[in-house]
Amino acid sequence: MAPRFAIAVLSAVAAAVVLVVGGGGSAAPPAAGARVSPPLLAFTARTRNAPNGAVFALRRNGTVAPLGNGPGRVVSWSPDGRELLVVRPTFDTGGGEELDAFDPARQRSRSLWQATTITDAAWSPDGRYIAVAWDGKVSVLGRNGEVVRALGEQVPAGSAADGGLAWTADGSRLAVTYATPGGSGIAIEQPRGVLPRIMSPCGRERPCHEVSAPDWAPGSNALVMVRRDGAKGSAWWWTGHGPPQPLPAGGLPDSVRSAMWAPDGHRLAISTAEGLFLLRGPDARAVRITATQPLAGPAWSADGRLLAIVTRSATGGPDVLDVLAPDAGSGPARLQTSTVFDRIAGPLVWNPAG
Repeated sequence: MAPRFAIAVLSAVAAAVVLVVGGGGSAAPPAAGARVSPPLLAFTARTRNAPNGAVFALRRNGTVAPLGNGPGRVVSWSPDGRELLVVRPTFDTGGGEELDAFDPARQRSRSLWQATTITDAAWSPDGRYIAVAWDGKVSVLGRNGEVVRALGEQVPAGSAADGGLAWTADGSRLAVTYATPGGSGIAIEQPRGVLPRIMSPCGRERPCHEVSAPDWAPGSNALVMVRRDGAKGSAWWWTGHGPPQPLPAGGLPDSVRSAMWAPDGHRLAISTAEGLFLLRGPDARAVRITATQPLAGPAWSADGRLLAIVTRSATGGPDVLDVLAPDAGSGPARLQTSTVFDRIAGPLVWNPAG
């Protein structure tokens, strides 16, 4: 029997969700009083009805629907899966943005922070802290928005700031991508006041340009990062001792864009200009599982069984959110769900509660 998959399509005109499962049929709206399927994956997308971007969710039953009302950009889940960090416009006279903690089940929001611009935020896995990049600065907040510590790093401009904040699994350390005179570097901070440790592929005391996209391995001190050199990119890692080193994997092209650890702390999904690659371990041979360059992602589901990426045809057209199941061997990934929007922006955030 062929693998069963679902395709959810959002019409750019009507913004109506259509679910096709196993070859046909559409999802009927839930009956009055029916329990709504919990959100599994949250993302930001633009449609004609939401030209400035709004938050949507892929639900556990395979349907796609808006989360909340009005424009917004999702950046992180709380570790218990109860709240989403969403950046929304304040609609003040002078403009500005607000970081909210949004409860999808109750449809309620808590205001945490306001600034002219909020570029990123990340909830610590222990639930105690929220790191937020705002107006070119980085601060660590408590879960209710109180300031715990203002950090010294300046947020880099452009794409180097994407995915620039990463917590260790125990919430004790925060990797921060910061601006340097010629690019960006990575510093290791702690929530409460100690001097940061500067990380870079050129050694602790000699920061290199264009180092970004940190990600900690669950259950260890291993930190993976990306070093960019123009159009080229390579994966590096730090294991807690000495300076970072090139990732010892084989078979990766020289166009790495991002690298993300799986929840098991061993596998790595690596985005490149030549497609998405999977490593069974840091020193394993890379296996290409898709042939199209991801525009956003990869992002692992909480159980490590699925990967989410966003792609677009080389000839243009809409963006496609693909949910993939990596092959247990060395074959291509199996498509589980595809969702089509005018445009989809990262990050792609899986519900940590599964």
